[in-house]
Amino acid sequence: MVKLVAAIFIASVISSSALAKSNEEQAQAVIDTRQGLLKVVGFYMQPMVGMVKGKIKYDAIVVEKNAGKIAELAAMLPDVFAPDVRNSGLLSDSLDGAWEDRADFVEKARNLAIRAQVLSDSAKASNIMPMNKFGDMGKACKNCHRAYRKK
Repeated sequence: MVKLVAAIFIASVISSSALAKSNEEQAQAVIDTRQGLLKVVGFYMQPMVGMVKGKIKYDAIVVEKNAGKIAELAAMLPDVFAPDVRNSGLLSDSLDGAWEDRADFVEKARNLAIRAQVLSDSAKASNIMPMNKFGDMGKACKNCHRAYRKK
């Protein structure tokens, strides 16, 4: 009987250790997913920034596509930020407000998605960068960064 209790105890210690590691790995996966999604947003933003700065020739097709992709990605932000892994001990660039003021975070993501879609739609009918629409999308990005991203 003692051996059975000892075996159960050892198994529970090992499984709780594996579970803790699993929780840390899960938290890291959440953080990696968030950072990956935001890197993809940056990937689609970069060519448009180059166009605004005059480093790349304006291409309405690229702006339409890239802004549309940003709109789709922005709609995913509330989902990938839903898990609160702040207590994992892992570092990220996210501020607590993303969870403490969840409604505002979700609204900022929604606003970015709307502004990006408006830019995408505007690009279809323009032979120059719709600067006001690009600016609106950029402001939506900055508003979220100011509130929810460590500098």
